[in-house]
Amino acid sequence: SKFQRKLLAKIFDHAGISADRRTIVGDGYSEVMGFEDYVVAFMKNHDGYVFMIVEENLDVVDEYSNKHDTISGSQCVENIRKRLPPEAERRMFALIRSTNNSSSDIAIYKTRAHGFLP
Repeated sequence: SKFQRKLLAKIFDHAGISADRRTIVGDGYSEVMGFEDYVVAFMKNHDGYVFMIVEENLDVVDEYSNKHDTISGSQCVENIRKRLPPEAERRMFALIRSTNNSSSDIAIYKTRAHGFLP
């Protein structure tokens, strides 16, 4: 949501991560649906390390059909990791943020990403 993206920006500001060193995506259907392609292209075009915090439940509404859907952020991260060459995947650290924190949920997040944030 817009609120969550603003809150995340404030958290990064407080942590000393300037706006020119971060990218926050997820504003609308096209950004959510294009997330995997965006990250893969970013990793291929940059040689630094990348830290990602990915929301588990990415709610989207298709602008044309008005259909509501929920995309799994951890599934997106798993897909990204599989698409990246090993040297690029080693430069990425991805955590899943979710309030779904049962032991089975956390186990899934840890197999798809590098860790979990409650």
